[in-house]
Amino acid sequence: MDATAQQPPHPDGADLMVVCGDDALAVRLAGELHDIYRQPVTLLLPDADAIGPVPPHTTRVVEAEAPDAAALRAAGVARAAAMALAYEDDETNIRAALTARRINPRVRLVIRLYNRKLRSASALRRPPRGTADHVVLLGLGKVGTRVLARLRELGIPVVCVEEDPEARGIALARSLRVPVVLGDVTQEGVLEAARTDRAHALLALTSSDSTNLEAILCARTITPDLHVALRLYDDDFATAVHRTLRAAHPQALTRSRSVTSLAAPAFASAMMVRQILGAVPVERRVLLFAAVDVAGLPHLEGRTIADTFRPGHWRILALDTTDPADRRPDLRTTRLDGRGHVSGLLFDLHPGHVLGPADRVIVAATRQGLAELLGSGRAVPPRPPGRAGPS
Repeated sequence: MDATAQQPPHPDGADLMVVCGDDALAVRLAGELHDIYRQPVTLLLPDADAIGPVPPHTTRVVEAEAPDAAALRAAGVARAAAMALAYEDDETNIRAALTARRINPRVRLVIRLYNRKLRSASALRRPPRGTADHVVLLGLGKVGTRVLARLRELGIPVVCVEEDPEARGIALARSLRVPVVLGDVTQEGVLEAARTDRAHALLALTSSDSTNLEAILCARTITPDLHVALRLYDDDFATAVHRTLRAAHPQALTRSRSVTSLAAPAFASAMMVRQILGAVPVERRVLLFAAVDVAGLPHLEGRTIADTFRPGHWRILALDTTDPADRRPDLRTTRLDGRGHVSGLLFDLHPGHVLGPADRVIVAATRQGLAELLGSGRAVPPRPPGRAGPS
């Protein structure tokens, strides 16, 4: 794109008015500013010859196909007092406004909008000029809204970026007085408007894998060592992205998470009411905590605590010492005793203790490990010599 000017630039120090548009409204607005208010005007148009009426002869005209950063700089936005965006397309106006704000944070913006819903953006707070050490949160849908609420509960400063002015979390952001940048995170100027260059971390939580990835890549071009975490649906894609980003930016903290791979164990644990006690994400895996009856499980029954440990798969954490007749079916309903411990659970286990068929243990296991422990048809390793189970 080449921006061409048909008139010499206005003198430095003038209160320049910049008018951008693609129809007669822009030209007439420039004439109004010039003829009535005697203001110096620069008119940014895609094609001056194709738009009528004829601009005032003292108006500087810059021709550019789109109001991108180069065109706006050529029009003098960096020193303008005000700018009007009068394109017939709302998205073009909003994107240009975001770019202009990045070039000149003090410029006064007047935007032509056909979609009245977008006017709600005027009620949103913008990031103050000194914003720093904050978290940039991309996406205010279901996940983003919950994350925003939690971050503010923790007292962490946040700047949000959201494309939809009626997204679920907009009302929450407004009530919490959290700054919101309205725009497409993949477009020029949006991440800059969120002060990403001075942010502590960036969370990409939109519902689009490609948008989250593109936003992270753009953010890393601004701040290579920025801490980032992105939400991805496809687990294989999340793994590939994680490895690529960590290889490209080894000094930066990178986290990618597949929503489905994290959510599935949580749903499964809710369905397995009495057995699964909890699920905790650890790096790219999920660690399950389960109450397991030893009887009939060859990986446990007749083996010592030390023998049952299988690195990377499962480990016994505690033994339920409650009499089998008095055990609660669901350990999640067990109350703490007066010392802050779960009643009946013994955590300080002797490695030589042999598990019997009446025992119940608490294990930490991977998903695959728990499936194998409970009997998935895999071969069971032999007991160590000299350690036989009870007859």
